[in-house]
Amino acid sequence: MATKTCLLLKTRSTPSDPYDAAFNQAGLPPIFVPVLEHAEVNKEELEKTLSGRPHQTYSGLILTSQRAVEAVGRVLEKLNEEQKTNLLSMSVFTVGPATHKAIANLRFTSILGSESGNGSVLADYILSIRSKSEHRPLLFLVGDQRRDIIIRKLQSGQPSAPVVEQLVYVTRTMSTFPSLFASAVAEAESRDNDTGSVAWIIFFSPAGAEVALKELQKEQEAGRRRPRIATIGPTTEEYLVKEWKMQPEVVAKKPTAESLVEGILTWEQEHAQLSYDNDGHGGGSVHPIDIRIMDPDRREYLEFTGEGGIPAQ
Repeated sequence: MATKTCLLLKTRSTPSDPYDAAFNQAGLPPIFVPVLEHAEVNKEELEKTLSGRPHQTYSGLILTSQRAVEAVGRVLEKLNEEQKTNLLSMSVFTVGPATHKAIANLRFTSILGSESGNGSVLADYILSIRSKSEHRPLLFLVGDQRRDIIIRKLQSGQPSAPVVEQLVYVTRTMSTFPSLFASAVAEAESRDNDTGSVAWIIFFSPAGAEVALKELQKEQEAGRRRPRIATIGPTTEEYLVKEWKMQPEVVAKKPTAESLVEGILTWEQEHAQLSYDNDGHGGGSVHPIDIRIMDPDRREYLEFTGEGGIPAQ
């Protein structure tokens, strides 16, 4: 059986990474390829904001990234007990279980929205529970590449919810990413003597996707088939479709390792017959892809290939 190596375009979390465990357990050995590097900015401004009386100035915090949570954590370390109590009394809104866990580790107790899965749903949730008499703005700690869906929805709600943004980190593509990506592809090829290629590539954000896809184009020009594409959520899916006309085979229903793996395994199971040779025993080589039909309702391509690359009848 061919090894279904997956390239995860993210930095491996330490000391353990839930994606590492989930993919290995599912028989999808991962290779982590760090794409982005982050730099904290406006440290003094954030410390001033959070060391005052933020619980009186703002109706809550919005933290949708690990970087934003880490920035808050560094400020907490510098606060006195009264300041910590004031900050930790605030409600915090987030989009997924990983960020929820990181926020809880800082000892916040009112953490809301972690089941929403994406910014659009989170904004709807905030509007649904926000008191009509509440006039204080929400404080949204963001990076320089954040999407504006949360702010647009909150400010266009009836009634609207005012938001104050504060930039706390910037993101840039690592200068070493092209070489790291090429090395990861080579490692995947050495693992898989059957197809000689990567089975899946998983994108975790629009940032860095351009570099990755340009490297993928080089691989295709070298005669290798395009790997299947999966994304952690609809934001990255939207970017790939709009900017690259590329519909991912899988979009995770929730931004978790389990949901992502479930989506990939489901896709593999539904398309298992397509990897079979004409004798019906499977295990054959992967032929060139000739027909690609997009099924928009299922966010996937149905691919049909016959013997020698001839479209199956």
